[in-house]
Amino acid sequence: MTLSPETALIQVDIDSEEIGRSVAPQLAIEADAKAALRQLVVLVPQFNRVRESRDAELEEIQARARGLNSQAPVQEA
Repeated sequence: MTLSPETALIQVDIDSEEIGRSVAPQLAIEADAKAALRQLVVLVPQFNRVRESRDAELEEIQARARGLNSQAPVQEA
């Protein structure tokens, strides 16, 4: 697995020997994933930040992709 340098990886695993086996995480949590995620879901909102909507950017990308698809040559069998 290849991650960009800016990617923060958090790995949750009940088996400590699995943590960091493929990629070194920035944060390792040795725990049952279901239990850990239940707790993280409660904590994350207080650290989340409000960001501008990227809906317009997404719509533009989708429109460009539709335009490219409509211009693609039709291949005959």
